Amino acid sequence: LLMVEFYAPWCKHCQKLGPEYTAAANTLKENGVQAKLAKVDAIQNKALAKKEGLKGYPLIKWYRGGVDTDFYKYGREKETIVEWVTRKSAPSTVDLDSVEIAKTFIDENNVAVIGLFKNKDCDEEKIFKRVGYSLEDVKLGVTNSDELLKYFNVAEESAVILFKTLEETQLKLEEAINFKSLKQFIKLNS
Repeated sequence: LLMVEFYAPWCKHCQKLGPEYTAAANTLKENGVQAKLAKVDAIQNKALAKKEGLKGYPLIKWYRGGVDTDFYKYGREKETIVEWVTRKSAPSTVDLDSVEIAKTFIDENNVAVIGLFKNKDCDEEKIFKRVGYSLEDVKLGVTNSDELLKYFNVAEESAVILFKTLEETQLKLEEAINFKSLKQFIKLNS
């Protein structure tokens, strides 16, 4: 988990961000958040900055497992950075291990998505969790519970069901689970 600021020493926006970014890094460390904050001088490292997509200063990117997964485009204050990094560092899904917990999860969220997987840590579950990291406004729950598979009438090895609480709607992903189809399903229906 890594946030990287690509900056230019002469850039006024970068100069203003500098102390806030450093203070955010210190607060995250004090709070025990596992993510690290780093800075790269884009003038000294032009090839790297270009490869990472630099078009203006500062460029701030989020990396998970060595792969860039997001651009940071929010506030430049310590508090905003700390809140965003803390949220991005948390698990992408909530574990659901009983019908009661699943019902509460659905009721507490306007849009709730539940991934039901017979085999723990199967490829589809890993994809589901990766998609969770790429979404901001949708809550994802995951389960391997036989009780929940039965409760939601899941006969197949893996299933994804999206619940809209206000509309009392329940939609099931009908195609194969891959990153693109799952993310599109959630975005189109939430």
